[in-house]
Amino acid sequence: MHSRMETVSRALQPYVDAGDLAGAVALTAHGDGVDVVCCGVRDLATGAPMTRDTIFRIASVTKPLAAAVALTLVEDGTFRLDEPVDSWLPELAGRPVLRTLASPLDDVVPQARPITVRDVLAYTHGYGVVMAPPGTYPIQDRIDELGVGPGPDPAPFPLDEWMARLGTLPMLHQPGEGWTYHGGGDVLGALLVRASGRDLETLLRERLSGPLGMRDTTFGVTDPGRLAQTYRPGPAGLEVREEPPGRWAPPLRQSGATGLTSTVDDLLAFGRMLLAGGGDVLSPASVRLMTTDRLTDAEKAGALWLPDFGKAYSWGFGASVITGAAPGGPAVGSYGWTGGLGTAAYVDLRGGRVNVLLTQREMTSPVPDPYATAFWRAVA
Repeated sequence: MHSRMETVSRALQPYVDAGDLAGAVALTAHGDGVDVVCCGVRDLATGAPMTRDTIFRIASVTKPLAAAVALTLVEDGTFRLDEPVDSWLPELAGRPVLRTLASPLDDVVPQARPITVRDVLAYTHGYGVVMAPPGTYPIQDRIDELGVGPGPDPAPFPLDEWMARLGTLPMLHQPGEGWTYHGGGDVLGALLVRASGRDLETLLRERLSGPLGMRDTTFGVTDPGRLAQTYRPGPAGLEVREEPPGRWAPPLRQSGATGLTSTVDDLLAFGRMLLAGGGDVLSPASVRLMTTDRLTDAEKAGALWLPDFGKAYSWGFGASVITGAAPGGPAVGSYGWTGGLGTAAYVDLRGGRVNVLLTQREMTSPVPDPYATAFWRAVA
């Protein structure tokens, strides 16, 4: 085993041995060289070992893939970055905006300008996660009542119903005057479907996963026998989060924020496409748009997120851009994101490296779990 991957293996194995992880598959690649570590099992009940081709539910790692698909539609003229989305998403046209985040739902001001495609891709459109303890603000209760809040699973109702529910909410901030996590991916999925006339699965296959040979990247699952069972931490250790893999069903609503399944090699193919300047999928200009900081200082200041947002990291289109050195995190200049079911994929654009860590352990907070920090330190 390559010395780098020996370091990765030593970093992850203690978490498997301690029962914090059922298993993991880690990949790091530079040029033609690819190193993979598999540890633990994909299913604690059967003891089936982790293998390089294990399929994982990648949760929010869906977001950058959806952004890449969106930019193919920009390139072919389906829509323009600064075009209002009102014609495709009339539910959001002219929606009022909360006067302050703490305001009652009827204390609103008019929408200052339409939401644009760029707003949706950069997550500055005005809908998403309110990062505060439950019940802190009236808008949180209403989001929960409607079932349009964030999570690793898309809401269990069809796209049009989801959009209709979202369209009853006031916006959290004016378009372009803040940044809000997750909602941009959900809204982007609706925009892609309506603008293209394709369901998201078909569009993904035509524009991204097909050309890149990402055979296992889907909203369903190509081989249930290779799907890792997902778990959540509980008082007595890891608890099964859902039905066993053989009975797992794909989401009713295909989202641009979450819901895909994939493998380390499929995510490597995506990362290599970005390193190659887009290859046959995107233009170099689109790759630069995706992978560089797209937020203004004012948008960062208005971000409804953690206090360090805008310092060590910011946002491109559909994923994070690492803008400052942080111990135990991806390298500066990396583009990618982490999923709430214990997944992470980043492309180190300066160092020419792709790093992927896939586990099946649900995150319990936005702060990276210790095993993830150990991985990033090992590949540094």
